[in-house]
Amino acid sequence: MDFGTLRLEVASRGFDYLLTDNAGEQRLKRWVNLAYTEVCESDDWSFLRTTTTGSAPLSVTDLGSIANIRNSTLDTAMEYRDERDLIDLFGDLTVTGDARFYYLTGEDTIAVFPADTTSTLKVTYWKVPTELSADSDTPLLPSRYHMAIVEYAVAHAYKDNDNPQAAQVARQEGDRLVQLMRARLLVPSHQGT
Repeated sequence: MDFGTLRLEVASRGFDYLLTDNAGEQRLKRWVNLAYTEVCESDDWSFLRTTTTGSAPLSVTDLGSIANIRNSTLDTAMEYRDERDLIDLFGDLTVTGDARFYYLTGEDTIAVFPADTTSTLKVTYWKVPTELSADSDTPLLPSRYHMAIVEYAVAHAYKDNDNPQAAQVARQEGDRLVQLMRARLLVPSHQGT
């Protein structure tokens, strides 16, 4: 389902009055995007896993969580350390050399220690998907699980309309679909013994 269809599906659950004005449409958009974010952040999904390369400091605007970072120039794995720990251990983080550790500055910038602007980093990570905005935008998750977005959006709608019982029912159905998605997409193949 695309973004327009997702919103219509949510509206068809008793919220079609929201389609009559811009403020209502904005509420539907917000609920669908909140639901989409919830589904995507519920696990490290393969459809969100990606890589990027560059030298440090490396800004990765859609950085979610990091799987691993390699110094491609030296063909070595890099170890994560908190910036404060590196300062405690080594003091001056501007010392140059071959990068062995990485740390985050802000939400989306990867820095290294020793400081090294010549090595190429290969970052494998789970991205934060872009919010849906155009009617034709399609969520990244497999289409057979798009109803999880609908159920979570409906739960937000009911919660917003002070109907916690209906919100709980919709949330439980969304949870069931996400659990099914988890079982199908994250459990290894059934091959072998």
